[in-house]
Amino acid sequence: MKPSTSNNPMLLLVAAALLAVVPGAALAAFDCSKIDFQGRHFDVSLAFKSDAEISQVVATPPSKTTLTYRANACRALASPSDTSIPAEDRCDAGAWTCLTKRIDKGNVNLVAEVVNLVAGGDAVLPRIEYAASSATDGEGGVLTLAFDGKAAEGRGFATAFRFECNHGSAGAWEIKERTDEKLVLGVRSAAGCPTAAGAPANGGGDKKPDAPPATTPETPSSGGGFGSFVLTIFLLFCGYMLIGTLYRRFALRLEGTDQIPHYEFFAELPGMAIDLFLAIKAKLTGGQRGYIQV
Repeated sequence: MKPSTSNNPMLLLVAAALLAVVPGAALAAFDCSKIDFQGRHFDVSLAFKSDAEISQVVATPPSKTTLTYRANACRALASPSDTSIPAEDRCDAGAWTCLTKRIDKGNVNLVAEVVNLVAGGDAVLPRIEYAASSATDGEGGVLTLAFDGKAAEGRGFATAFRFECNHGSAGAWEIKERTDEKLVLGVRSAAGCPTAAGAPANGGGDKKPDAPPATTPETPSSGGGFGSFVLTIFLLFCGYMLIGTLYRRFALRLEGTDQIPHYEFFAELPGMAIDLFLAIKAKLTGGQRGYIQV
């Protein structure tokens, strides 16, 4: 009689390893207040106490078209306070960047199009660039975060946020560049200023900081590559075990421990580890301690 899978610790161990992959994806979620790049630390949440909103009027005689961009690099856009706006005239819930096209002609005012340029699923990890300045406090350096999304026609479209380091008063958001492939929004703010690890960034007051923030070399950390390699191997192993178990269960009609690939090896693995430990211990201590010669 085959042993029950519900009482099989090895099968439960494999299932737990596979389930561990799911929450692991959440670890990659973007935290805009803790950006580490090339040995520098940034907190762009300083620029997003509220959503950035920029309007641009385009003459389209005999009417005019108003393009309104609402964007946030830290979280989904806030719901509009005016609840009378029809659902079809609003940005989708969860959107991080949204374009609203409004047409005015005489007494007619209507929303012609609403485009979610960066949906919630797109805004996970942005591409990061930093152009350092010669100033010791980072003044004038530019940090760029670029998110991939889609335009109205479904083509690829990138939304970039450009933060120019400014220790003085924060400026207003501006449209730096707009093409069929990308939108670049820029602002002068302390959000673009690098800080030392754990040091608070200047909140955008009118005076300069008392001392320039410490900077670190631009040499990238080597630990990330090894961590990615280990994660890749782990994911490949989990995928192999999952596919192998499903194949043996449903295609080969195996049950119990027979449906786990290489079960005999994994079952003997703890014993082999113990034997290896004892052998190393005996080697280091210089004898077969714990054994009595007969």
